[in-house]
Amino acid sequence: MKIKSVLIVSLAFMAIVSVTLLASCSKGIKCSYSTISFTVADSEMTALTAYVNTLGLNPVKDPRGFYYIIDNAGDAVKPALCDNISFTYEGKLTNGTVFDQSSTPVTYALGQLILGWQWSLPLIGQGGKIRLFLPPSLGYGNIDRKDGQGNVVIPKNSILDFEVSLTAVKK
Repeated sequence: MKIKSVLIVSLAFMAIVSVTLLASCSKGIKCSYSTISFTVADSEMTALTAYVNTLGLNPVKDPRGFYYIIDNAGDAVKPALCDNISFTYEGKLTNGTVFDQSSTPVTYALGQLILGWQWSLPLIGQGGKIRLFLPPSLGYGNIDRKDGQGNVVIPKNSILDFEVSLTAVKK
């Protein structure tokens, strides 16, 4: 009986030590995402500007090569590349076709998303809403994006028009 008690106490102690070690190690995990420098081609900016002009809106032109309209700035909690963000969104092609959307928040690390989102979502805070107009190189570039059946849903070299609501930022 005494050996059984010692064994239980030893196992409990080892479990506590293991949890403590894991918790302390996870705090030291470094972010593997880094800022990317990139110049959008003049031809893409010309096409993007022409598209935006057809909409009759007055978006802000970001010097990095995209346009945006902030509908709601949100709060002071702005996302960084390594932060997990939750958001709802709708993505459209220039012909108005919705290629993807989610009315229920989805969660990703900002650094996992397309470059146009990595650059633009820090412009708003948690609770904010932004409309983005992205050239192909800040979206999916020169690769067709297909659905599970092999149908092209985002043709290569597409300009993308997104509405994104940033519902949460987890630092």
